[in-house]
Amino acid sequence: MLTRERLILLAILFLMLASVFTSQYWHNFAYKRESISAALYSFDKKANEKACFTLLIGVENSDGKTLELRAYLDSKEVIREELFAEQNTKKKYCLDLSTLSYGKHNLQIFLGNRKLFYSFEKVAQVEEKKPKIEILGIEGRTIRFEVKDFPESKYEPVEIWVNNKFDHAVYPENKEQEFNEKLSLENGKNEIVIKAFGVEQKVETYYNETRGNILGLLAIMLGLIVFFFFVFSEHAFYERFALSLASLLALFAVLGFLLGLFKAFAFNELALLYG
Repeated sequence: MLTRERLILLAILFLMLASVFTSQYWHNFAYKRESISAALYSFDKKANEKACFTLLIGVENSDGKTLELRAYLDSKEVIREELFAEQNTKKKYCLDLSTLSYGKHNLQIFLGNRKLFYSFEKVAQVEEKKPKIEILGIEGRTIRFEVKDFPESKYEPVEIWVNNKFDHAVYPENKEQEFNEKLSLENGKNEIVIKAFGVEQKVETYYNETRGNILGLLAIMLGLIVFFFFVFSEHAFYERFALSLASLLALFAVLGFLLGLFKAFAFNELALLYG
């Protein structure tokens, strides 16, 4: 029979469960302001006849934005145009260097009220060389690969694609460098492509994350058993069940807070384990 005390316990349990699930989405109801970001996706460190750079522009919470782009080469204006940008817009520009002297030069880029800048060197000859990419192995969601003979005259990313979708990019700091990168894989067969300067390497892998879900379910069941049969064994059935669930949720909340305090926890890892 549901007594007043049992109804109160069930109500508290329901509120705790509701707060756990809705807390992950509360920010979706907040007012989202338009935000614009800009970065240099690539540029020439050394150039001869022309120097090129690629802008990466991100526009969030908007259908698009028209921005004024200005670029100054050694304080001389070389670009002025209106640019329409959407989310993850890339645009490449090249500058004629025929009238410039050899040596160091500075380029300043203004996009609205945002400023980017870099320096490059005009040289008599730029070595055109293709890098070598070697995939060393895949373990779980982590791929290990090596890049050799990466051109030192370029600031250029090595792009990682998963199932024909751009995953992320890495920037080699040395001529030869090894990377260990986490990937966003789907359950089942995945095709991974690593490419730079027209060179690419492909590999296929099978991924299944059900093992983490099973371990998470077993941990939850074990916690319920401990609380139900040992901690709250003197209470009635409904009370034991409600108190066990509430205590388990409270335990997860405290552990998450403590791990987050020491920067050893991320919600996506918890979701991967228990989801």
